[in-house]
Amino acid sequence: MSTFAPNMSTPSAIELWKRFHWAFFVNTQGLLMALSRFERFVETEDFEGARREMAAAATLMRASGASMQLAGSFTRQEYKDQVRPSMMPPELEVAGFSGLMSWDHASLIELWRRLSPIFASLPDVLKHEYEDFVAAYGTLADSHSAVCSRFVAKGEGSIRYEGDEAIESLSRFRKGREAMIAPQGRVSGCPAHGAPATHRDEADDDIES
Repeated sequence: MSTFAPNMSTPSAIELWKRFHWAFFVNTQGLLMALSRFERFVETEDFEGARREMAAAATLMRASGASMQLAGSFTRQEYKDQVRPSMMPPELEVAGFSGLMSWDHASLIELWRRLSPIFASLPDVLKHEYEDFVAAYGTLADSHSAVCSRFVAKGEGSIRYEGDEAIESLSRFRKGREAMIAPQGRVSGCPAHGAPATHRDEADDDIES
């Protein structure tokens, strides 16, 4: 009886980076769908539907964080030698590559801005799912920072913002995002204390540092 031996070769750093970023984008698209449906359900006072979509959004947010972590499953040297150069000229025609160039990212930020007033006045029936959603964003942000820290030394900048320390930039972006999804620090224990970032508010380096 013949046997089939699958190819068990280890993916290269570039392959891991691309594959799990694709997974990240798929999760982001699912997040857009879930939050858009959530918005409609809240507007029609279908709170059971809203709870379902908010729970789905939290799950997708955590899946995005896992994708982010898995995308960085290689060494700092491999990142420096293989991955980072792939996001810079001459490999790309333009300099300053960033996740903000993604349609999905721009659409998600626009949706979060639109939902911010809704988040600020949700009924108590949605409190549990909403708090879990905000916590899930914290998990995603932590994953983003962890991967950035793995590859970028303290004091170094990202590809897009070489003059700014990458980790500090991520912290600033996080405060801005938290101010959108948890306006006025509405959730007990939520770290959203700061006001939205006032410069580069559209940017989210997406660990392309």
